[in-house]
Amino acid sequence: MRLSYEANTLREENRANVRSALRRLKSGMEESVAPTPDKFTSLTGTWSGYALAGSQKLDYSWDIDQQGSCVEGTISIKMKDEGKWSRYAFLGHLDGRAMSWNGTIWKTSGNGAFCMAAGVLNLDESGSVPVLEGSWGPNKVRGGCPRNTGGTIRLERDG
Repeated sequence: MRLSYEANTLREENRANVRSALRRLKSGMEESVAPTPDKFTSLTGTWSGYALAGSQKLDYSWDIDQQGSCVEGTISIKMKDEGKWSRYAFLGHLDGRAMSWNGTIWKTSGNGAFCMAAGVLNLDESGSVPVLEGSWGPNKVRGGCPRNTGGTIRLERDG
């Protein structure tokens, strides 16, 4: 009789432990697979910020048009506190939250020391304003940035 009682007690304790473990597991799974809604529907629009080239901080403005994973538009760049913008077209590809891109052709003349870059930007929506951050570097097109050049980029979505 005593063995039967102990067996029943152990079965009930095991059932309670299993139920508790399943509740914890289910709770953890629900937390880890809960969908996080994306705030953006596309990158289309104007993004403004800066690019660093060595110790210089350059004004940067991007007009982006996204169609699916294809991205294109115009990059505008100028020296801080100067009025003349230099502009070039770019093409890119969006893979998840990473956008690879490269400049393709100058839209302005007399671009001075500027070059058309290539790089990768990552979308970050954790703050109140969407941000594209990443790097720029060499680009093997006529007027492209030479080897051993590069820097960082930070853009925020306008409006």
